[in-house]
Amino acid sequence: QLYLAMLENAMSSALVQELEDEEKPVYFVSRVFQGAEVRYQKIEKLALAVVVTSRRPRQYF
Repeated sequence: QLYLAMLENAMSSALVQELEDEEKPVYFVSRVFQGAEVRYQKIEKLALAVVVTSRRPRQYF
């Protein structure tokens, strides 16, 4: 499962695996939006968060 949290100027996401009815964190990303990213609409920030999260730990996707 992928959890995303968004603020006006930052995002964080957590990749979590469910094992035996318990969630275990696998990967975590936190990032401050920079430059033009701060002016993105909420849906664009959400899309950026998904892209940033999926680029780093490719072996999990």
